[in-house]
Amino acid sequence: MKKFITAGMVLTLLILSFHMVWEKQEKTVEAAEAYAGNPIIANMFTADPSAHVWEANGKLYIYASHDIFPSRGCDLMDKYHVFSTTNMVTWKDEGEILSSDDVSWGRPEGGFMWAPDAAYRNGTYYLYFPHPTGSGDDWNSTWRIGVAKSTKPASDFTCASDGYVKKKDGSPYVTGIDPCMFKDDDGQYYLYTGGGAHSYVAKMQDNMEYLAEEPVEITGSLTDFHEAMWVFKRNGIYYAMYADNTWGENLMRYSTASSPYGPWKEGGIVLDGTGCDTTHGSICEYKGHWYLFYHNCEISGNGTLRSVCADEVTFREDGSIKKVEQTKRGVENVDVVNPEDLAGNNSKPNPEDFVETTNYKASEATLFGAAQLEGDGAVHNLHMEGAALQWNHINGGIGGQAMLTVYYATPDGATGLVHSSGDASGDGYFLKFDKTSGWSDYGKGVARCFVDLKAGSDNTVKVICGMGGVNITGMSISLKNQSQPVSRAEVALNGCQISDVLEGFRIVFSVSDPANEIQEAGMIYGLMDYAAKDDLILGSKQKSVYAYTVNLANPLSRCYETTFEHGKSYALTMKLLKNRDFYTSEIGVRAYVKLKDGSVIYSNPGVFTIYHLADVLHQKQNMSNLQGHNYLYQQILTKVNPNYQYCDYHWNHGIAILDE
Repeated sequence: MKKFITAGMVLTLLILSFHMVWEKQEKTVEAAEAYAGNPIIANMFTADPSAHVWEANGKLYIYASHDIFPSRGCDLMDKYHVFSTTNMVTWKDEGEILSSDDVSWGRPEGGFMWAPDAAYRNGTYYLYFPHPTGSGDDWNSTWRIGVAKSTKPASDFTCASDGYVKKKDGSPYVTGIDPCMFKDDDGQYYLYTGGGAHSYVAKMQDNMEYLAEEPVEITGSLTDFHEAMWVFKRNGIYYAMYADNTWGENLMRYSTASSPYGPWKEGGIVLDGTGCDTTHGSICEYKGHWYLFYHNCEISGNGTLRSVCADEVTFREDGSIKKVEQTKRGVENVDVVNPEDLAGNNSKPNPEDFVETTNYKASEATLFGAAQLEGDGAVHNLHMEGAALQWNHINGGIGGQAMLTVYYATPDGATGLVHSSGDASGDGYFLKFDKTSGWSDYGKGVARCFVDLKAGSDNTVKVICGMGGVNITGMSISLKNQSQPVSRAEVALNGCQISDVLEGFRIVFSVSDPANEIQEAGMIYGLMDYAAKDDLILGSKQKSVYAYTVNLANPLSRCYETTFEHGKSYALTMKLLKNRDFYTSEIGVRAYVKLKDGSVIYSNPGVFTIYHLADVLHQKQNMSNLQGHNYLYQQILTKVNPNYQYCDYHWNHGIAILDE
């Protein structure tokens, strides 16, 4: 429920100037320690991570290839996804940005969308990717380096009919795979490609699609080079990281040079084998830390179903790199973690929270493909492609996350894909079936993942196999406590008002607290010239974002407060700075409540300017008297726009709604 405060109410307010708020009222909240866990991307199989930090918004982005289940190897890799973070712990899946269907010049069958990279120049983001043109088996000699473009870092990429890298004469550049785009300190981009023990480098023209010179082969100075070139620069040293030819498990090595062309000097091993046949990664600096991004097969147990990981990189004083330790804990957060974001795709739910369990036998499932129910009560033949079993009429309770446990036996080990009716993304979830002592060892085989279900009893759960032999006897669904669902508080950003008497602008927000959970309430704000919307969270390390805390014990000492059923509304007034630049600067704001369990709930962020707010209030006659109406016109609107047209006054009400 929301209540709006009108200008006609008598307000008891603490008036704060932006200068006072910024300099004296900063609320310092240290970022609580959190770890990402590895793999960092667990909602789908991804590989070949290319990491970049773009200046436009300060986020770190990973551009990754995609392994399809059930895997047939690299020929079915068919699309690219992007993931972003501001704190190295919570990762947002920005979605698919390109598939082979979007590449008109590529092979009709698609596939072979191998390791990508990205670049930015003059307002345009570029995605570089290897893709062949040859149909059927004629693919390995027909590689091109595709180029897709967008004005956004994680969406709307398009690849033209001639969208591929060309040599100076306009002919396609066809010397290899694994493009790496390196930007030197002078802004010059270099394209590295390589595979099959050969690697090349060439300057790019400013148009980012044509080479500026004939490619130069890097010969003899990269120890046991195989593929996966990644070049970066630190303290004047050029680093080339790459995969070597170690059989069964490529190692990630590096070399150093004083020029982007080399010659390269052997540096050593950056990363040991990850369990996959291949290795491919990137090194990137973010918020004062250096990170290695790579892939392993921890989730699937299969080297063709890979998952992106991240661990920290340590440089010695001489610039050499210590071998990176592969960890399951992952890296620590480098900025504040919004507790609500921890429910994302890399969260680690506590199994003990799921207390209401229902068991389902294999005999109750609908079978697909070669799957067959045998006399031991288990479904067999699940190693066959297309084999699956589905349980119907699953009770999801009030809806949301549930724990799926599958009971099985396999002496081989296998991987399964799970689809549930509550999965909004459609990417599914993955089960790893570890080895048991034999085909009938049903007491030891337990595989678990967390799925999403709809409310009610009309859910389905489908386990798709085809990646290794496994016999399944049944499964269980465990829900969180359904009898006493937690009643969460709510917070909403309601609107704004300008006070001619106080010469300030009020921001109104409301909170509801049906379960008496709220420990603290307040507002976070800052000028958007210095902060992004993502910075508007409690404890942000962005120095131009500040938090104002309402004194719940005595709210009238801080701001106006009104009560409604299950909640309160608050209005905070800040003094106007009387200058044109301030009136036209974008101000970001959001409200928050901190609960007794330490979690934080936020309203959606709002962004407005004083000029726009004054315009809305003036046009809609939303001031409580003529004096206030004229104040907007004389002191704000005509100060910004001398030709502003005056509106006749008829009182309406005193608040401008902020759309969430």
